[in-house]
Amino acid sequence: MTIPVQIDFGVLRLNLPYDANNNLATISYTPSGGLAQTETVDLEYAFPYMRMIFDVAESLGTEQQAAALTGYTNSATWRTYAPRTCLCLCVKGVPLGTNYENRYWIGYRSQTWDVYKVFRNVDGSIPTGIAASLVTDGSATAGNGWGRFIMFPSVDFNTKIPNVT
Repeated sequence: MTIPVQIDFGVLRLNLPYDANNNLATISYTPSGGLAQTETVDLEYAFPYMRMIFDVAESLGTEQQAAALTGYTNSATWRTYAPRTCLCLCVKGVPLGTNYENRYWIGYRSQTWDVYKVFRNVDGSIPTGIAASLVTDGSATAGNGWGRFIMFPSVDFNTKIPNVT
């Protein structure tokens, strides 16, 4: 397995009204016996993460790798990390003859890089029963009064970063 040359920590802050597919972030809630209500939610979020840095001598060009990976999460298990838990933050490199020395900055979050939001009443409170039904393991995208928003598109790191295993 490729060993990171450095591991550190950081916080990524976002304030986006749209998800990775450019959909407006909304949550719908229907109270028992009531009418459906929909609200737009603010996707302001701070993501604490562990950052791994890998140096790789490879034939894959730095520009090609940066364009294909920066801002993307892993769509499948990569190394030992579950889907959508690794985010490529940056790729930099230099030519080495006919190859490249590429450096990959990968942010890891065990909770995924998704954002979960719940419906709030006008007074800011959460209606009774919503928190009990909130699923945060990525197995569902929404429920009555809550939603999971995918903040970053995904690609298969196994095929895009074949030399970091």
